[in-house]
Amino acid sequence: MFASSTMIGIGVPELLYFGILLVILAIVIGIPVLILVQVNKINKKVAAPQPVSAPDELSKWKQLLDNGIITAEEFEKQKQTILSQ
Repeated sequence: MFASSTMIGIGVPELLYFGILLVILAIVIGIPVLILVQVNKINKKVAAPQPVSAPDELSKWKQLLDNGIITAEEFEKQKQTILSQ
């Protein structure tokens, strides 16, 4: 037969305390793990920048040229860099 809890010296209060301890331990370990999982999900979303298309990039540099912020030489240099990628 199986030994009862009283035969091995463990009573109901001890088992209750042990159960409560297990629940507290699960909470203490579980909450930080859940937080880390959520932080990793957020980091993956934030860390992945959206690629800029070549036409969009050229358009930005063209606006800088049209507004007199950069020279034609600077625009051509950037244009060659963008088109070579």
